[in-house]
Amino acid sequence: KLINFRRKKKGNNMIGVVVFLIVCILFFLFTLGIVFFIYNLKIRSWKRQNPEYAVVYFERVNRNDYPKENVIGTRCIRISHVDGEYLHFSKIALFCFNNKILIAKGIHEVNVQRVNQYYKSKIDNVLFEEKIEFNFRANKKYIVRSDRELEHFKIEEL
Repeated sequence: KLINFRRKKKGNNMIGVVVFLIVCILFFLFTLGIVFFIYNLKIRSWKRQNPEYAVVYFERVNRNDYPKENVIGTRCIRISHVDGEYLHFSKIALFCFNNKILIAKGIHEVNVQRVNQYYKSKIDNVLFEEKIEFNFRANKKYIVRSDRELEHFKIEEL
């Protein structure tokens, strides 16, 4: 007896892989779209509650700015608390992804930190911290910088 071995066509197998990849990419884009939509709703809601706000940017930090510190990770400047409330739970300020926060107008006490963020750890190493009381005016842009000695922070209007 002759046994008939049928070979699978490579084309059918390849089509299945391509369809699977397209479905995975579409699922990823759909999930990303939902996250962006929810984030956008959060920003719109915050702006409705605080129609007069200022935008605060942070100075970009270079590794060469801190030659004495031999620490692996990303150094950055951030605001951790506004008027004693943690930034992510504050109704006065809102964190945005692109290196900025929105803050309601008025006099606020902000806790500014220079931190070293580790890639694989959830704990950030706070290198320096300072509380600053500042009057944020509506529709203005500010930048948080550290001085050359890296011992103090200053908030300047752009």
